[in-house]
Amino acid sequence: MNASNFAWYGKTHGQWQHAQIGRARALETARPWIQAVNAGVSAVFDAQGRTVAIAAPWRDAVLDAVIVPQQGLTPFVRWGGEASVVFLALALLGAVLSRRGRNRVRC
Repeated sequence: MNASNFAWYGKTHGQWQHAQIGRARALETARPWIQAVNAGVSAVFDAQGRTVAIAAPWRDAVLDAVIVPQQGLTPFVRWGGEASVVFLALALLGAVLSRRGRNRVRC
């Protein structure tokens, strides 16, 4: 769950961008995500990132949604964001080394 004060963004696209970030968090953790804000986009996303309920920004509203508990761990939850950086670095290193090997002149 994310409870925040997004009023300082004003009426900008930042409200919707934070809702999209919440949706991404639901996907990467495979857990429902509840975003409750005092001004902006309050929303509920399921574990697959689908919108379950959403309130219009800058209006008083009550969201009524059913949350289904989840089990298991995604790779992101298990190893964190650092693992993807390490994987990317290893893939880049492998690409550089394989390209380097192909540029050799053979006699």
